[in-house]
Amino acid sequence: MRKNKSKLRIARIVAAAAVFCAFVLLFLDIAGVFHKTLGFLPGLEFWPAVLALNSLVVLGILVVTVVFGRWYCSVLCPLGILQDGEYRIRTAGKKRRRFGQKWRKPKNILRYSILVLFIVGCALGPGAVAYYIEPYSIFGRMISSFTGTCVLSAVISAVTFIVIALVVWKWGRGWCNTVCPVGSVLSLLSRFSLFRPVIDTDRCVSCGMCGKGCRASCIDTANHTVDMSRCVLCCDCLDNCSEGAISYRPYLPKKENTLQEARKENTKEARKPVDGSRRSFLAIGALSAATLAQSCATSGLKRSLADMEDKKIPERKVPVVPPGALSLKHFSDHCVACHLCVSVCPNGVLTPSLRLDNLMQPVMNFERGFCRSECTACSQVCPSGAIRPVTPEEKTAISVGHAVFVEENCVVLTDSVSCGNCARHCPTGAISMVLTENGRIPSVNPARCIGCGRCEYVCPARPVSAIYVEGNEIHMEV
Repeated sequence: MRKNKSKLRIARIVAAAAVFCAFVLLFLDIAGVFHKTLGFLPGLEFWPAVLALNSLVVLGILVVTVVFGRWYCSVLCPLGILQDGEYRIRTAGKKRRRFGQKWRKPKNILRYSILVLFIVGCALGPGAVAYYIEPYSIFGRMISSFTGTCVLSAVISAVTFIVIALVVWKWGRGWCNTVCPVGSVLSLLSRFSLFRPVIDTDRCVSCGMCGKGCRASCIDTANHTVDMSRCVLCCDCLDNCSEGAISYRPYLPKKENTLQEARKENTKEARKPVDGSRRSFLAIGALSAATLAQSCATSGLKRSLADMEDKKIPERKVPVVPPGALSLKHFSDHCVACHLCVSVCPNGVLTPSLRLDNLMQPVMNFERGFCRSECTACSQVCPSGAIRPVTPEEKTAISVGHAVFVEENCVVLTDSVSCGNCARHCPTGAISMVLTENGRIPSVNPARCIGCGRCEYVCPARPVSAIYVEGNEIHMEV
């Protein structure tokens, strides 16, 4: 009877746990400590790499899938790793009694129909579809909602988490093999993978334990085959088989008559007792990461900014998007709404949009802070190319918007007081105070304004600032 645990499975669990914790730290890294060392990880995600036209990463993932199978889904995809953790929690304590999973026919029509709709939707508007079913963006919104202030984003993330958890509870990795577009793309290649779990019919006693413990329901124990289009290489079957009849190795197809003879011989053999004990610490890792998330969210990292929560967001005709986005269209077409830039913004300027045309995509709002000229954090972490890298020097010459003065809101007119905050804090001198019969009020020179939002942030008018930033559809140099 086989007692040794698979080293490949242990290595997979350790690598997946490390990647999962790294992504959690990235999205909760308010102080920007981990982005310097772990910032390369989002660039390895499949869909952001496609939008960023990072052909090297995309080609690398596809080649690995063709040769070794869907390792991406079990080691690099944070949402896939989260589902593995949920599955471990679900099966915790079930030692000798198996989990009730069994081989099911793949729902290829549904799976590839969703993939086609995803591709068509992306052709019409790339960002709008990716928000809701692309795995990396789903995971990013879930984690960033721990520290975010957007209620709608938190609600969407919570509902998504519950739906995926219910799917995991009922069908294991059913989400990855039916809904996820990345999983569907990789499944087209993984079915031809050179290396795969192979069942040795000479050693198999047809106990069925490998199929019952398969979270992807991809092992057909009756025919001794593994559906590689659905296999996510969790390697549980390597441990579940007490006879060591399953191994991960190069696949060499056998002749049909040989398989039939082996099946006949195996059905005549007496079944041997099976040791169904399994141990896993991935669930503990997931719970530890969640605890870390809560502690980071309440760790007391406070911004030295005035509390302006009573200020309302003005109705902008054009959203303001970060320097490096090039234009509103470029940003909308490439952003996957993962909220990594939201989590790293030190002043809380980037927030999820509540507009229907760009729902959940980050936009700039200035109720809690302004965009500092020396900060380029968002442009350094974007994995999809929605925000191109810029230097502080380049940023000061990019106009993302222009200030608009609303005279009837100005405290100089409403409260008969002297102000001038907007002009004093404008870094480019785009605002000057002019004398009128009612007092000195601001005058804006749009040609010099870069849309940093300092004027809107420091304006004392309530509930809406007397001066606010209107976005530029195409960013310009000043």
